[in-house]
Amino acid sequence: MPFEMSIGTMRNGGVKSFPHAQAVELTTAAISSPILGHWDVAEPAPGTQLRAVITPVVDAVRAIDPTDLSLDQITRVLDMAKEAEQRLAEGVDDPETAEEVVSEMINDLKAMVITARLGHRGVMELLGDEWDKRVSDIRKGSVGATPQQFDVMMLQSTDETSATTIPFSDLLATVHPGVAGMKEYMEQFEVETQTSMQSQFAGRWVVTFFTEWELNYRRRLAQIHGCPDRAVRSTLMRELGFMRNDYAHNRGIASSKQKKCRRLKWFEPRQRMQPLQRHYQELFEEFEKEREALAAAPAPYKTNSAELKGNVPQELVDSFNEVAAELGVGNDEALAAAVAAWCESNE
Repeated sequence: MPFEMSIGTMRNGGVKSFPHAQAVELTTAAISSPILGHWDVAEPAPGTQLRAVITPVVDAVRAIDPTDLSLDQITRVLDMAKEAEQRLAEGVDDPETAEEVVSEMINDLKAMVITARLGHRGVMELLGDEWDKRVSDIRKGSVGATPQQFDVMMLQSTDETSATTIPFSDLLATVHPGVAGMKEYMEQFEVETQTSMQSQFAGRWVVTFFTEWELNYRRRLAQIHGCPDRAVRSTLMRELGFMRNDYAHNRGIASSKQKKCRRLKWFEPRQRMQPLQRHYQELFEEFEKEREALAAAPAPYKTNSAELKGNVPQELVDSFNEVAAELGVGNDEALAAAVAAWCESNE
């Protein structure tokens, strides 16, 4: 992709070859490095359609001759890659494995965590740049000229007040750890800052990841193993569920449910929930321990059906029936899923 436009321009202009070997070497490295690098860490399983689609591209990349100045060998590889991309966009019929689902799940978790952890740093760097400008204005004696609003779309200070602005002082107070004394300043290199905004960032990955578990990974694992969703269990995800509930329903303040955690014993009741470096280290190590158990077929799941009686508002009944009909599931199945979700979010 880095050379797609320039190579296209050369092709459309009737250029037949590169001007010198260095240009070929640079282009070859730019094309082969990401493709072969990813192949080394994520090589598709033998016999799969995915491997059949990608292998010709990989073989063509490996066959590029950096001493050959002709443009054809490069355009041939780019055309093959485009064809493979279109083929993959149509989808392949390889049945996914539980190990693949679990690997995707853990990789998604790591991406969510790093995004949440760097989110506060990114905001602080943005505010730091703005604050430096204000300090410069103060030194120049132009305090009154400092814009008081910050535009969250343009990411810069402004004198205008609009739907996309917030007072800079409010934004600073919302995300900044606060004024540091000498002791706090010296400790900042050893002690992590803890702010309500950082807790909110953590809450977003916890809530999102647990929702993905319930609506995506767990369902796919159940389908692979041919069992009900509820049969796929994880003590680790159960404890993340307790955190999810406190972030979603208790504004990120730990409830007594955190006492039930045996593997992620991070928070005490009434404590603001902000995972720290040691917590994340433990989280990833626990998921590596859990990888095999998550992929394994669950124990046989047996349950007896029983009638559940109760009165609910008619509008809820109508909404339930409408959603169940749209999903194409029977009332018994839909009600069982709803009750299971309610139990797991409140147990």
